[in-house]
Amino acid sequence: MNQITKNKADSLNQLILNNPLIQEFKKYEKTLREHPELLSLEDEIKQESQIILKRRLLVN
Repeated sequence: MNQITKNKADSLNQLILNNPLIQEFKKYEKTLREHPELLSLEDEIKQESQIILKRRLLVN
């Protein structure tokens, strides 16, 4: 990779990392790493959401 391409890639990466939405997501990930029980609860919520969605699709 030449230097110009590397500089552009680094600039783009920095722009993405500085995005407020990405910053919020990184906080969320950090919290999950610090509290594995939250990750487990998140998995339960996802499973329940899938069940609810499937039931709604069957009703409609």
